[in-house]
Amino acid sequence: MKKKRYFVIIVLLSLVYGYSCSDKLGDDVAAGEAWRAGVSRILITPGESMWMAGYAARNRPAEGKLIDLWAKALVLEDNNGNRGVLVTTDLIGYGGYYLSDRIRDRLQSQFGFSNDNIILSSSHTHTGPEILSAPEKYYVIKDSVDKFSAFHRKKIEAYTNKLEDKIVNLVDAAFNSMV
Repeated sequence: MKKKRYFVIIVLLSLVYGYSCSDKLGDDVAAGEAWRAGVSRILITPGESMWMAGYAARNRPAEGKLIDLWAKALVLEDNNGNRGVLVTTDLIGYGGYYLSDRIRDRLQSQFGFSNDNIILSSSHTHTGPEILSAPEKYYVIKDSVDKFSAFHRKKIEAYTNKLEDKIVNLVDAAFNSMV
């Protein structure tokens, strides 16, 4: 509940700041012109046991879950048709630039966003799954005989690819909910 409250406060402060920077705020309000907004959320909890991000000393994958992980999107459109999107995730991050660049590229091509109108944020939780940082990265994930595990790398790669699709679909759902 606190996270939701903080998210709403941040969004409202961002809007107030944006309006305070606008020279024609009074004209917009007087003319009855308004912003449009759409929101959506999607479950991103892995369906299977995976390595958790941010645990260098951990020697095994997660052994269950306590809470679900979510991705949420807010799409805003001003009265001139300018759009922006904020995506929040319950992840440690987006695996460096690998995943975030792929998501941004798809949002630009599918929805016409410019790069500076896309905000991808994460809560930096250590209870979320490991994310693929780059296709050439070899994870130092050890199995019971202390060897690199191709099995776990494939799970991380599959989850990362599904996550990318989910985030793009999430933004699409937020667009479809705009009022």
